[in-house]
Amino acid sequence: QQYKFALKQSGTYWYHSHTGLQEQRGVYGSIQINPKKTDLEYDKDLVLVLSDWMDENPKTQLRNLKRGNEWYLIKFFINGGAEQNYPDFSPGEKVRVRFINAAAASYFWLTFGGEDPMLVSADGLDVVPVKKNKTLIGVAETYDFIVTIPESGKLEILATSQDGSGQASAYLGTGKILNAPKVPKPDLIKQMQEMMSMDMKMGAPAAKFNPSKNDSIEKMKKYAMKMDGMQMD
Repeated sequence: QQYKFALKQSGTYWYHSHTGLQEQRGVYGSIQINPKKTDLEYDKDLVLVLSDWMDENPKTQLRNLKRGNEWYLIKFFINGGAEQNYPDFSPGEKVRVRFINAAAASYFWLTFGGEDPMLVSADGLDVVPVKKNKTLIGVAETYDFIVTIPESGKLEILATSQDGSGQASAYLGTGKILNAPKVPKPDLIKQMQEMMSMDMKMGAPAAKFNPSKNDSIEKMKKYAMKMDGMQMD
């Protein structure tokens, strides 16, 4: 089946299945629509699709989640792998990196090695360019950055899951790695305590208001997964 439609806009977009749980199995992809003309200065494009993945049938995952099992060991990918290398970019080239968050349920912090990148577009729409090295990208969002390939070395683009449980990297250029800044792992227990101190009625039915029935803090401490020493393939 072939579909045709008029293009009324340009930018970075994506498509994904709405049938069953096909999206969770990777039925999605990028759409790059180039403008007829642009005032932005860059030499090449690179699309980076962020995703999360579990080696389990998504129907089984959904069944477990409905039963109240909230813990899963998730893998995080950029263009289908935990690490990608793009050595064909030359020193001094300006690359428009088009990020797409195709994850099922993960937000990512984006950080960059080398010079701070220039944010130029959000969700397919041009924005006032601004230099920004740390950006949180939500599910289904897209962001475009212009990065400059260093004269010596290759820059790292690091995507870190918001909860700090994993990350993936892409490297542009060749030579010594210019590492991206690391994002500290959040203290989830402390954050919940701070929210409760502000009388925020959220979470397992608001532990502050019914602590004898369901103390969320103690449950998190008891059941939190200690992953720091785990070996992941």
